[in-house]
Amino acid sequence: EVRTDGYRWTQDYKLGVPTAPLAQHEATEETGTSVTFWADGDIFETTEYSFETLSRRFQEMAFLNKGLTLKL
Repeated sequence: EVRTDGYRWTQDYKLGVPTAPLAQHEATEETGTSVTFWADGDIFETTEYSFETLSRRFQEMAFLNKGLTLKL
């Protein structure tokens, strides 16, 4: 999901390939990008994650990127 150029835009992917065209949604003055990721069990050995590991890694990323907001 991307909020830019006055609108919210979305596009879904499977195996790195778009499954539909880029979709324009409601108008917005906000800007930013949201990424939702679900691991594919056919690709990854495990699809389970450690909250502590992800939390620590995201905190490191936030320290290095001023203004970055991460939600876990």
